[in-house]
Amino acid sequence: MFAPAVAGTAAAAAGGATFLSTIGTALGIGATLYSGISDYQASQYEAKVAEMNARVADENAQSAAQKAQLEQQIADDETAGLIGTQLAQQGASGLAVSGRSSMMTRRRAAQLGRITATNIRQGGNAEVRNFNIDAANFRAKAAGDKFAGQAKLISSVLSAGGSLIGSAKPTTKTARFAVPARRYSPYYRS
Repeated sequence: MFAPAVAGTAAAAAGGATFLSTIGTALGIGATLYSGISDYQASQYEAKVAEMNARVADENAQSAAQKAQLEQQIADDETAGLIGTQLAQQGASGLAVSGRSSMMTRRRAAQLGRITATNIRQGGNAEVRNFNIDAANFRAKAAGDKFAGQAKLISSVLSAGGSLIGSAKPTTKTARFAVPARRYSPYYRS
């Protein structure tokens, strides 16, 4: 009389354990997928930040080029003003403006002005180049972040799939005529 009740309780306990195992598997799969999705979203955010930084670096490069051009133009204007002042002073002092010494003084001022303007341009070009390198690095980081996000998402999907398959129970019994695997094992001794 007690035997069927005990058998029923054992079956119910086995069914409850299977149910809890299924819930545990589902929760593990859900956590894996959630982790993959959140990693993907975080990587996409990082990629957007890097893309924005690349745009800022591009804008900074353009600004640096314009600034260098303006500073070079100002230096050229200052040089022209200096040469004009020298010419006026030489003429006012009674020196011959076409004399060798007067011409050499103005020529040297023009050469120094050209060197200053060239240095300004080269400094601006170096600054532009640095901003362009920064922009390229930010674009590469954005591409890497996008790829990493996709890889994390795919990895979590595959991991969840593996967990699902690994927790699956066989639905059919083994064939009656199956040959034991150990007989064909190289380590089996009869």
